[in-house]
Parts: sequence; structure tokens; C-alpha cells
Amino acid sequence: MTKYLNNKKIGNKKGSVLVFSMIMLSLILTSALAIGAAAVIERKNSLASNRSTQGFQVADSAVELAAYQLKKISGTNTLTDLGGLLGATSCSVASGAATISGNINGDAAKAYKLIFYDKTPALITSCSALAYTATRVKATGAYSNTSRAVDAPVCSDVWLGISPDGILDWNSIAVSDDGQYLVAISRAGGNYINYVSSNGGNTFPSSGTFSVASGAWNNIPIAMSGDGTYQTIANGGDGRLYVSSNKGNSFSPVASLGEQWSSADMSANGKYQTAVGNGWSAGSIYVSSNYGVSGSWNQKESPRNWSSVAVSRGDGTYQTAVVTGGYIYVSSDHGSSWTQKGLSKNWTSVAMSADGTYQTAVIGSWTSDNIYRSGDHGNSWQAVSSSPATEWLSVAMSDDGKYQTAASISYYGLLYKSSDYGVSWTQRNNIGGGQFSLSASSSAAIQAAVIGGSGMQINTNSCR
Repeated sequence: MTKYLNNKKIGNKKGSVLVFSMIMLSLILTSALAIGAAAVIERKNSLASNRSTQGFQVADSAVELAAYQLKKISGTNTLTDLGGLLGATSCSVASGAATISGNINGDAAKAYKLIFYDKTPALITSCSALAYTATRVKATGAYSNTSRAVDAPVCSDVWLGISPDGILDWNSIAVSDDGQYLVAISRAGGNYINYVSSNGGNTFPSSGTFSVASGAWNNIPIAMSGDGTYQTIANGGDGRLYVSSNKGNSFSPVASLGEQWSSADMSANGKYQTAVGNGWSAGSIYVSSNYGVSGSWNQKESPRNWSSVAVSRGDGTYQTAVVTGGYIYVSSDHGSSWTQKGLSKNWTSVAMSADGTYQTAVIGSWTSDNIYRSGDHGNSWQAVSSSPATEWLSVAMSDDGKYQTAASISYYGLLYKSSDYGVSWTQRNNIGGGQFSLSASSSAAIQAAVIGGSGMQINTNSCR
């Protein structure tokens, strides 16, 4: 009896071990299956992530290629032409958008599609649209049926010639901070006509006529506030200043100050204005702290051959004026007092950042040290060692001072640009020779130039 019971106990123990083993095997199998499933999922995710990364890289490469080619195009190139430059397979309209399709390096596995937006911003809907009008591009890149999209702003260095009323002989131009308002002065026989655009230069109706005295020097500089509301025209022909407070729709004359004006500038709000005269050792500086209205202009400094003046756009505190065959003069009190700086040179033009920190002055002589820059509100000046040896006539810069453009009177009107606060310069375009006037929007994305005898040029999407 005792032996039977012992056998029964032993059998029960064997059964328990078997059940436990089965449970453990089930757990191990379940764990193995879970690990295997996780590995499969991880592998799939890894492959999907890799395809997504590849798709992104395709899209990003397509954007970079398009941006590169857009910087090189001419004003007549269409989106179809751009597609050819990219080596794309086609440009066609898909879902209402002009679409360039192609492959990176001819690899069919790396397909992309490009669509474009203009400055409004609206989709560009025709492949015959001029490529320079694109201000933004969106690329969709595909790799192994996985797509990613990238979009980015683009620019072009296309300068377009325009000739309101067929006029080619221009004197000066000014651009508002957003680039929508432009005012330009043209020569027309014995009179000067000012043209005002309120749509970025798309249309340029005339606004008024200014007579000039026979045999007068006849330079007509112009200055504009940040939003275009206030404008001042300095008539070198009759010595008067003409002011507008309605965006150039009408101008009121200020009592003649007897100057042959060479340059004018103002703060962004239009309150502080400065004009300088070039009377060959008889010119003066005049400043206004009341929007240029009659009776607000006060004469400053000794008579000199003043050639250019720049006013800090921020609040007009900092001002710099340069003298042809003389020195640089700076003011830090809205033009009330001036201090001589720099070297005696044949200075022709000066520009400054909105806060006055960065300033650039150029020289109209064929020398190797003909661009000088300052990074301390004009208190000290250093020659730019890499400046091209040419005769400079005009310079303009963005509000932050980073982007600058200078015009050379030599070589039929070459433009040079700097994107490092005037430290280094590279040739930009040849837009015709003659007397230059340059102006730029606050970001320098929109720039304009007028050339005596050669017309007007506008860059509405500058690479700066």
C-alpha cells in the first residue's frame, strides 16, 4: 500500500514537471515570436526611414539645383528653359501648377517634381512664365515609392530694363523699405520729370515736372521715407527743395537755398532729412528735423564740395557726408554737428546700415584702395584690401549692412556685390554705363538703378 502511494506521488511530480516545461516553452516561444516580430517591424521601419531620408535628400538636392540655376538665368529664360538647364525630362502643367519633372543624376529611382511660386505668392501656372519671377520653389522627391517635400525661397540676379514713356536719360532713384514704392527723376529737354511707382516698378506714371535754369549743373537727387509717404527732391537746377507728404502725388517747394544739390537722404519716418550741395568749394549741408517742411532747414558745416550723404534709417541719429577731394564727416546728433574723419580722397558716395553701425564709402579714382568701410558708426575707416581697381560712383546697402551693391562708372557700368558687410566684393552684372544712382529696399531683395542715357534697371528678386 505504501509503495502504491509513493508511485502515485512520483507520477504527480512528473506531470507537474511536464506542465511547467510546456509553460516555459510557450513563454520562450512567445518571447521569440515577439522579438522576431519586433525585429521585422524595426527592419521595416528602418527601411521606411531610409526611403524617407533618401526622398528628402532627393527633394533637397532638386531645390539646391534649381536655386543654383536661377541665379544664372537671363531675363528671357522661361521655366521650360530652366528645366533644360536642370536636365529635367519635362515641364508641364499638373494640377494647375507648372511642374518640372526630372531625376537626380539621371537615376530613375531618384525622381523629383518642382513647382514654383511668385512674389504674391501664387502658384506659377505656365511653363512659359519667366523663370526669374519665381521667388519660392517646392520640390517633391521620391525614392522607392516614398515621397518627401522641401520648399525654400529662391532668388535671381536678373536686372530688367524698363523705360517709362520711352525715356532713357535718368538722374536719380529711391526705393521704399518694402520695395513697392519707387520714385525716379528723368531728364526731358529743359525739364525734369519725376515718376512714381506704387507697385514695385510694374507701372511708372509721371507725377510732376521741374524746370531747371539754363546752364545749371542740373543734378536732381531724391530721398524717400521707409514707407514712401515722405519724399524730397533736391533740384540742382533752381536750388530749391521740393517735399511731398503723400507718397509723391504732389510736391511743395521750399524756399530756394541756392545750392547745386548733389545728394539727399532721410530717416525711415521722414522726420530727419539732410541734403548736401556740390558747389565746387561752395556747397553746404542743410538739415531738417521736421519732415523737410518750409522753414525747417538749417545750414551746417563750412562750404565744401559735398558729394554724398547717408542718414541712419532707424532714427536719423547717425549721419555721414563725404567730400570730393576732401574728407569724411560724421554726425551723431541728427546732423546738428559734424566731425572730420578718414583720409582726404575723391569720395563719391556713402551708405550706412539702419542703425549707422556699418558704413561704406567709395572713391571715384582708379586706385586699389577705393572702398573704405566702418563698423563703428563712421568713427574709424579701413580700406578694403580686395576692392576692385575701378572708379566708383554709387553704393547702397541693406538695413543690416550685410548686403551691399556698388556701381562702377568704368567698364560700361559694372555692378559689384558684397554679402559680408563690405569686406569682399564680386562682380555682379554689366547694366550699361553712364551716371549712376543706386537704391535698395531694407532687405536689399529689391534694388533699382538709373543710368544717365542708358535707362532704368530693376532687380525685383535679388540674390543680394
